[in-house]
Amino acid sequence: MREVHEETGIICESIKGQSNPIDIDLHEIPANPKKAEGVHLHIDLLFVLRVLKEGEPLEKIKKAWVPFDQISSPRILRALQKL
Repeated sequence: MREVHEETGIICESIKGQSNPIDIDLHEIPANPKKAEGVHLHIDLLFVLRVLKEGEPLEKIKKAWVPFDQISSPRILRALQKL
């Protein structure tokens, strides 16, 4: 929930009975010399959360609310099928 707030400005809460991730994605991130980071594995966990309030993000990341029929990300579509 902290990460959601930092990246989107959205304050959310967990939903009773929805404490397990609905999707787990493990992928390799290439080295990034600008950040002095070597190759590493990244784990993304997707959870179902309830939006309480929208605000301004702390990071400069674009966000948008997208209708289900306009989602093109295979990963997000996979997660939505589990709902």
